[in-house]
Amino acid sequence: MLSYQELKPQSTVALLPIGCMEQHGPVLPLETDSLIATHACRRLHSALSFPTYVYPTIHYTTTTPNADYAGTVSVSYDIFRSYLKQVLEGLLQSGFRAVAIVNAHGSVVSAIKEVAFSVVHNQFKEPSEPVRPVTCHNIFDCDDQVQALLGKAPGRHAEWKEFLLVHGILGEDYFTAERLERLRTFAAQNRFSNEFPPVLGIPMA
Repeated sequence: MLSYQELKPQSTVALLPIGCMEQHGPVLPLETDSLIATHACRRLHSALSFPTYVYPTIHYTTTTPNADYAGTVSVSYDIFRSYLKQVLEGLLQSGFRAVAIVNAHGSVVSAIKEVAFSVVHNQFKEPSEPVRPVTCHNIFDCDDQVQALLGKAPGRHAEWKEFLLVHGILGEDYFTAERLERLRTFAAQNRFSNEFPPVLGIPMA
């Protein structure tokens, strides 16, 4: 964390994680997508050779398929687009050289790209100011590489890639023997398929 006097936005890229609050089966936490996006931004911050600043995660996004599950919070696409637009414009008004969005929630990919394009496009109306990019990076854009590396195709929500990522972030403090036993029981009691409609919530192969 930095104070406003310590931050040098003109030479810094703002990293903005986007996730959601939705069911991820009987074991993975409601915050799964937010945890993954936040962790990815922190890893980027540590790995990149130029200054970055990790902003707080946008947790409350659109997740209508999971709206009826306990703990899920979904906002409308219109509200999400409007909120994200104001956040991005605020970051650029603060003077950051660029904004990199890191998203781990599939339902809002199109909305994020639409808003990011709009924010960049609007900068061309002020030709005296340099245009600063807003880039969109989705965690699942690397699914092909993961599949090639591990020889497994990602399944449906929640799938094994999410399980492995969250396990790597939270470790055995969260993934207790009791939780893992509940996962095995859930798997044994349900038939899982990549055909729709699927049973939601098992890390699928």
